[in-house]
Amino acid sequence: QVTDIAIIVVATADDIMPQTKEAISHAQAAGVPIVFAINKIDKPTSNPDKIKEGLAQMNLLVEDWGG
Repeated sequence: QVTDIAIIVVATADDIMPQTKEAISHAQAAGVPIVFAINKIDKPTSNPDKIKEGLAQMNLLVEDWGG
């Protein structure tokens, strides 16, 4: 096994992009724990809950949502 953990950075301004979904798929296939880092939350238009909802739709719950 090449990696022990996957850290995936998601910008609140960009939503969950196809590349993010691909990275999640690879991490799940490898069976490694995934840590999501939500960045750019300091921008006035940021909406971290939108990212969390998108992850929840993929059956990935963030820690403060019980994951």
